[in-house]
Amino acid sequence: MDCESSGRGGGGGYYCHYMFEAGGGQYKSGSHVNAYRKFGDTVVVYYASQDPAMNSLVDFSSQSRSNKKLVYIFLLITAALVSFVVYSKATAREGSEQRTT
Repeated sequence: MDCESSGRGGGGGYYCHYMFEAGGGQYKSGSHVNAYRKFGDTVVVYYASQDPAMNSLVDFSSQSRSNKKLVYIFLLITAALVSFVVYSKATAREGSEQRTT
């Protein structure tokens, strides 16, 4: 295992390169982690049983939860923007109707 800082000023976590064996094969990969690991540390590698080349040092289910949070934030921002556009058009139309009467 070999890790390097992956963010500016060391605040973005680390990117670690590692090797592991699964299903009779040996794999080399890399993954983002929050805590520094030093050369020779033993870590848990999460991998897909049908394809060990798909792997990570972070549990896949926690990665999925993180992605869901981003989707919810995106949907909330999109809903706010749509609401703003609809409100702006409604108030602009109302203002133009008042001027013509």
